[in-house]
Amino acid sequence: MDNLKTFNTVNLLHFTENDRILSAQLLEMSVTDMPSFFEKALKSFSANQFTDSSRWIHKLKGVAATVGADLIHDKSRTLELKLKSDTPPAEEEYRSLGNSIESFCCDPDVAAWISDV
Repeated sequence: MDNLKTFNTVNLLHFTENDRILSAQLLEMSVTDMPSFFEKALKSFSANQFTDSSRWIHKLKGVAATVGADLIHDKSRTLELKLKSDTPPAEEEYRSLGNSIESFCCDPDVAAWISDV
């Protein structure tokens, strides 16, 4: 997992077919949506509503894949699989995902990419 990037512009540009304006718009939306989705997933998890938490994590995973947030995507995928199994994830795994989301949203490269257009 150490080789995963916080922000992979190659994935973002591939998804948007090299459209920088669309890429910036998607990034801007993701900086708003990902923390919100995470909070809803964590709240559901804390209430032992694992199916609901899994839905929010799935949405988060999709957004992360779209905008090139590789580390968030990987952690979301792992959490989603655990939520769907008989072995729910540890709270620490949620904290780790939350930290990755915060790092992504505060990443200077992400901010520059958004403001560059």
